Amino acid sequence: MGHFTSQDYISCGSATLSRQIACAVIAAAPLKGHPLYIAAIAVLKFAAAQFNLRMKILEEAMSASLLLVEQSGYPLLLQTSEEMDKLMAAQIPIEEEQLAIASTIRPFMLITSPLAWLSLGNYIDSFNAQIDAHKAVLMHFEQLWEWKLATVTEVIDGDTFKTDVYDEPIRFEDINCPELDTEAGKAAKAYTESHLLGKEVELRARKRLDDYNRRIAKVYLNGKNFAYELVSQGLAKFIFIKPD
Repeated sequence: MGHFTSQDYISCGSATLSRQIACAVIAAAPLKGHPLYIAAIAVLKFAAAQFNLRMKILEEAMSASLLLVEQSGYPLLLQTSEEMDKLMAAQIPIEEEQLAIASTIRPFMLITSPLAWLSLGNYIDSFNAQIDAHKAVLMHFEQLWEWKLATVTEVIDGDTFKTDVYDEPIRFEDINCPELDTEAGKAAKAYTESHLLGKEVELRARKRLDDYNRRIAKVYLNGKNFAYELVSQGLAKFIFIKPD
């Protein structure tokens, strides 16, 4: 991501100044009661309703994610990191719709409320920057991992298995199960095998393999991170696997 140059600041300042001058001119000759004003108000009310609807969608998505954290007792940092890219990917199209709505209604605000027109111009500038930042973060995510639907074809141990989409074994991210030569390790493998073998799972897999030629991945069964299920059953412990 680049930095603002002096020319960027000058352009932003000039744009803000021009808006302030326009506000002063329009405020001196208000159009209340004019048919244009009435039509503009109607458009603004409709646009505001659409804007609020999209904000509600975003809020519901974020609330659902937080509720999952609270109900499951999963580590907040891990849960937030795994949901972030999905939430952001869903958020960008909504943000772009919001921006389109804001750009559409802004001329009407010039008629109804010059100060609101000025504020909305500044809002559009900042919102554009926010969307660009979100896209940059997603681009970074996409360089690290990929999402795949896969069927589990073999369970090697409690935290490692094979699928029909990758040649190399899949290793659960964030957890570690006991070794297979222990009773706890055998129990972990049996649990994973009984729940995953032959099932379709969603993988968020790292693009680079680890030192043991395994693909580290978060594994979702029916929308839930299965690694956390192993931890809740006392069959695994949380660990941190450093990204390459």
